[in-house]
Amino acid sequence: MLLAVALLAGCRGDSAEASLRARQARKIADLESRLKRFQAQAGDPATATAAQAEESRQLAEVAEAYVRTKQEELLTLEGDLEKATREDEVYRRKYVVEPSRLKEKP
Repeated sequence: MLLAVALLAGCRGDSAEASLRARQARKIADLESRLKRFQAQAGDPATATAAQAEESRQLAEVAEAYVRTKQEELLTLEGDLEKATREDEVYRRKYVVEPSRLKEKP
C-alpha cells in the first residue's frame, strides 16, 4: 500500500510538472510572438544603423571632395593675390605719383 501511495504521489508530481511545462511553453511562445511583432514594428536596428553608417560615409566623402576643391581654389586665389601684389609694387615703383596730384580738383 505504501508503494501505491508513493507511485500515486509521483504521478501527481509528474502531471503538475507537465502542466507547468505546458504553461511555460505557451508563455514562451506568446512572448516570442510579441517580440517578433515589436521587432517588425521597429524595423531591424542593425540594418537601420548600417544604412545610416553607409549614408554618413557617403556624405563624408562628398564633404571631403568639396573641401579639397575649395582648398585648391584657395591656393589658386592666394597665388593670384601674390602675383597682383607683385605687379602693383612694380607699377608703383615705375609710376611714382606725387602727393600734390592725389588731391582732387574742384
